[in-house]
Amino acid sequence: MDVSPAPVEASKIAVTVNGEPISLEEFDNEFRLIKIYYSAVSEGDMRAIKLRLFEQVIERHILVQEARRIGLKLSQSEVDAAFRDAFKEMPEDF
Repeated sequence: MDVSPAPVEASKIAVTVNGEPISLEEFDNEFRLIKIYYSAVSEGDMRAIKLRLFEQVIERHILVQEARRIGLKLSQSEVDAAFRDAFKEMPEDF
């Protein structure tokens, strides 16, 4: 599975982590999903949620960079199996 960073136009970079850009679009897409889930929270709480999401996106990129650095590779079947395992405990209506 390819985890190479996608090229990002300079004007669309939210932050750069270890030389790799994270796009505003990636962050905005994730925030839209979170915002729907937390639609009833106050504006102040939403700012805290947005900041935490931003931190999580950065942390995920750091983990992917480290996986690439040490040569960790997963096949699509390994990824599929991990998702199946993660979701088997989830309620049906998730």
